[in-house]
Amino acid sequence: GVLSSSDSLSNPPPFRYRAASSQATPAIATTMHRNLVTFLAALAASASFQGTLAARHSRVVANAAEGTLAGVAAHRLDAEAPKRQKKGSTTPAPPEPEPPLISHPNVNPGVLAGAVVARVRADSAAQITAIGPQASYLAARAVIYANEYMSEELKGKVLAILPSKHQTGRGDTTANLFEVRAVQNVKVPKAPDAVVASITPVPALAKYLSKSFEENKKKITLSGLRAKSINVALKAAGRAEPKLAVIPTLAEFEDKGKTLTRMMLTCVRAPK
Repeated sequence: GVLSSSDSLSNPPPFRYRAASSQATPAIATTMHRNLVTFLAALAASASFQGTLAARHSRVVANAAEGTLAGVAAHRLDAEAPKRQKKGSTTPAPPEPEPPLISHPNVNPGVLAGAVVARVRADSAAQITAIGPQASYLAARAVIYANEYMSEELKGKVLAILPSKHQTGRGDTTANLFEVRAVQNVKVPKAPDAVVASITPVPALAKYLSKSFEENKKKITLSGLRAKSINVALKAAGRAEPKLAVIPTLAEFEDKGKTLTRMMLTCVRAPK
């Protein structure tokens, strides 16, 4: 049972073990123990055994990895289950609303219009957040383009902006939140009821709009040339009472022999 120097470590001889009798001396037991240790060392060093261990190790690692991935997937499903299902119900909960679209000073209004159309077709409404005059102006232009894209689908209606103030969650920074939805179309007059300038006070304009609708006006059309004036008009419409829907359009007009384009904002009562 003892390995000699001539034995190959890659092909160790079979280990022959014979149980020691109760009369076995300590020396015999020590020899048997040494033989066993030597054999196990040779077996571990053999190429074939190492290959077996490597293969087995690979299977163990693969199974462990597969189990870990399955566990992670199960954990994610368990974590998401409360979001998908109401408590005590097996019926999946409706999906959470998508975050608002974002308008910024360099946004392409045509691209933003396409996103608005997609949201309106899917959910009958869309939301846009805008910080600053230029972002608000481009958001209004995007709604104008969206109306052109959907002119055949709306059937007597038009997309309008329901403006309000939105807290961004970044300190005291606020944004304009524009809810876009379809309202009954109205005829836009050639001349506006009021021309808005960039220095027009928002509270004064909001008061003017509120008083006009208190007097049972059906619509009030504002106009502006620059992004700042349009931003003022949209902010005022968001503060006015009752809640207003603003229909943006573009119109040409003559000024000192020149043909210019201005934005018209026709305010109507928002649908309930």
